[in-house]
Amino acid sequence: MRVPRPRWVFAYGSNMHLGDLERWFRQHSRPRPVLHEVVPAVLPDWRLVWNHYARGRCGGAANVEPAPGARLPGLALLPDEATFTGIAAKESHPAVYERELARLELADGREVEAFVYVVPSERCSSEPQLPTPEYLGLLIDGAEAHGLDPAHIAWLRAVPTRRGLSELTVRDETSGVRDSH
Repeated sequence: MRVPRPRWVFAYGSNMHLGDLERWFRQHSRPRPVLHEVVPAVLPDWRLVWNHYARGRCGGAANVEPAPGARLPGLALLPDEATFTGIAAKESHPAVYERELARLELADGREVEAFVYVVPSERCSSEPQLPTPEYLGLLIDGAEAHGLDPAHIAWLRAVPTRRGLSELTVRDETSGVRDSH
């Protein structure tokens, strides 16, 4: 019998909120997620973007895109096989999100190769897709719970949401420049 090789997953969106991950597994009648390791990490040369609308979230959902020089904080998750499969289902892989392998820098000094869920450009909107306050709150709570970079948490707090917005303003995380669309 072949034993599956451990596979890391980089969490940058709602999967950073382990309570929400567990809620999804429970709601979809899956066994409770098993994570052998949960380590703060950085995904070099990628940035968080809001260019994907998720019907299940009723608003924008986090996505990533290559950005040379950027450093995206998140979590490295080392799930068991059932949890790995469940995360893929939660991310609607391969129907919505695809998986790419990328190098992560873990907070404990290790470097690992991990799967990163990415919405392909042909499924992305050219207009920003704002998250709901509830969804964005999951990202902020997850980032705070795991002690991620305070600058990233501040950036998340500045993301406009779908409610009460009179003008759409999106901040480019890598340059700090605000663009109005």
